[in-house]
Amino acid sequence: MLGNGFDLYHGLPTRFEDFRVYVLMRKPQLVEVAEKYLCNLQGNWSNLEEAFANFDEDTVVDEASYFLKSYGADDWSDSFHHDYQLEISRIVEPLSSELKEHFYAWLCDIDMSAMDESLKLRIVNPSLFLNFNYTPVLQDFYAIPDDQILHIHGSINNGGEEEIILGHGWNPQSRIESQENHASDDHDVRTIEGQDIIKNYFQATFKPTDSLLIKHNDFMERLAEITNIYVWGHSLSSVDIPYFEAVIDATRVGKPHWHISYFSQGEKLHHQSVMDNLGVSKHEVTFLQLTRSEAQ
Repeated sequence: MLGNGFDLYHGLPTRFEDFRVYVLMRKPQLVEVAEKYLCNLQGNWSNLEEAFANFDEDTVVDEASYFLKSYGADDWSDSFHHDYQLEISRIVEPLSSELKEHFYAWLCDIDMSAMDESLKLRIVNPSLFLNFNYTPVLQDFYAIPDDQILHIHGSINNGGEEEIILGHGWNPQSRIESQENHASDDHDVRTIEGQDIIKNYFQATFKPTDSLLIKHNDFMERLAEITNIYVWGHSLSSVDIPYFEAVIDATRVGKPHWHISYFSQGEKLHHQSVMDNLGVSKHEVTFLQLTRSEAQ
């Protein structure tokens, strides 16, 4: 199981902070919009995917309300039928579509030739690889065949931007149900359409983990008798925990031992806590510090 730390170990500039610099150099106003309306993103893009779920809907609606003119206003104009919705779209669309366009372009722009042969890890092959990265490091650097790799969130080598999955793990249906429980008597078509635009944002930035696991069930079935699981460079962030739960469930027959890498002591403690919460005992896990000494 490979996370972004795997690519970083090999010298690739694949942090979300690197992505921020890329966008800042090409469209600084997009960075400004993202940091204004995605809560907790200001100055720290490491949690970009989680930030998609923390879209500041209240501020967007409050600012757009300036364009919500009364139907009885003396200066009424036909454009007032749509100005409110257009203002919401002006904020939402860069975050739900334009940011992803830049993300794909940034991925394609990463120089894969910068990797150092001396940094190759001792990877047992044949193996199966659940790869959370979008880059072809395994194929290009380790000569691993495609049929042994599942790029669960897409790859720049397979299809275009539409194949890349980037987003949060909060199911938009939860938001819809919450809104239905607190529905108001507001029947203004403009506000209803504005809410639809925001709903579409949450759907567009949602990482559909459950449907991805169903789609790739054949791969998960191939894990049944696995006896060792290596996790290289994965942060074990909450948005990807369902995949770990699925792997644990798929490998119960083989009763595997986990080998999990970490960079810092703080990350090691975090990983220990996550695995404990997942029901994997400390006797079933070995922690490996990912340093240059791990290379051949």
